[in-house]
Amino acid sequence: MSDQLAQGMWGAFLVLEPGQEFDPGLDRLFLIGGTSDSEGYPVTINGEVSPPPQTFQAGVEYNLRPS
Repeated sequence: MSDQLAQGMWGAFLVLEPGQEFDPGLDRLFLIGGTSDSEGYPVTINGEVSPPPQTFQAGVEYNLRPS
């Protein structure tokens, strides 16, 4: 893993269909990074080793976007 990635220089590039807009309430982006603790880089989700829980409402359709 490069030093840039280890120091947090990474991000998601989300491409939407023409006319579609990103809705942070319904579009949930999960950026998964790192490798494993054995290599010295912990696995992270959205830059957090222990990310906060997500809240979802029953009956609502969400777009889960792993990257």
